[in-house]
Amino acid sequence: MSLVLVNIAAAALGVVLAAALAARAELLRRRLPALAFVASIAIATTLALPGAEGVHRWLGLGAVRLHAAAWLAPLILAGGLHLRSAGRTLAAVLLLVGTQAIHLAQPDAAQASALAIGWIAALAPNGRTGQRANELGLGALLVALALVTWLRPDPLTAARFSEEVLRSAWRDAPLWAALGAAALAWLVFAPSILWGRDAAAPLLAPENESSGGESTTAPDPAASRVDLSPRAWARASRVDLSPRAWARAMSAYFAAVVGASCVGAFPVPILGFGASPVLGAALGLGLFVLFAPVEGDGPRSQPSMRFRG
Repeated sequence: MSLVLVNIAAAALGVVLAAALAARAELLRRRLPALAFVASIAIATTLALPGAEGVHRWLGLGAVRLHAAAWLAPLILAGGLHLRSAGRTLAAVLLLVGTQAIHLAQPDAAQASALAIGWIAALAPNGRTGQRANELGLGALLVALALVTWLRPDPLTAARFSEEVLRSAWRDAPLWAALGAAALAWLVFAPSILWGRDAAAPLLAPENESSGGESTTAPDPAASRVDLSPRAWARASRVDLSPRAWARAMSAYFAAVVGASCVGAFPVPILGFGASPVLGAALGLGLFVLFAPVEGDGPRSQPSMRFRG
């Protein structure tokens, strides 16, 4: 009963959080980078707090312990996309790689994997060859750090009502287990179903599209040249994000968290005991307000949004 009450309370708080994000969307756009760095620092403070068997993932708020990354990682992912779209590349690298280093130190392979896969899902599918390779360069680094995190010893055992909740349900109450599996499927696919069908503009928009017209110049062979150097990546065109980009990011993020709970001792999101994954899901879905079209962003007829940094 306490599991149900805690998760229901977290869901109610998550609805309030999502509504607050919608009401303060413009202010949040301006403050998002700072909030993302604060979130990363908050996750880092877990390293200085008492852990469990050498694992440090939780923030203590009085009698409540919150899994920091499960709650705050969507905010960090959105902050990284904001910084990249505003051309603040080095800040984005610092935020994302720094957070992955924290995951490695904790260790938290589930959140490390989710952050890396969410980033790649948001940015990889579109863009010119050189730009796409540069985006994947950071994605490959994030994946490499996640893989190293999986190699770290993780002595935590699975708890019946957290990490083992779905497997226990399959043994004891198959009908409830099936409903739980359907809920997890909804968590993974809901972002793409609800927000992933817009006519999204290219995420890595070529510079000649900034005026809304077609280019009349001959293609530059150097544009497709792969250059993974930090200087070249910083010079790449700004990333023009759309609701579909965040839908892909969130679907991939949730899929990675669910997948990690199937292969390791990690909490099953929204079903297992704990408020943090519920709050994280609400935060991730609520952040869609940042990817809605912004008036005055240019002549594009397709819905997309360039963050204002």
